[in-house]
Amino acid sequence: MYNCNPAVVAMASQLMLLAAIYQISDSVQVIGSSVLCDYKDTRAIFFITIIAYWILSLPCSQVASRSVLSSA
Repeated sequence: MYNCNPAVVAMASQLMLLAAIYQISDSVQVIGSSVLCDYKDTRAIFFITIIAYWILSLPCSQVASRSVLSSA
């Protein structure tokens, strides 16, 4: 790491864990959408993506960012 500050190292390690979890879920999503696209079922991909990103992820990220900013 480029920083010896323990607080920075602790926060960076937590962010790296979140990035790893995101990579796993994103790879499952890419594989699933590719399978559905091969079956020529693009409507399902569209609705799953809208629900996953706009209905679930966006409000969750808003809540997470507000809780992190309020605790800082």
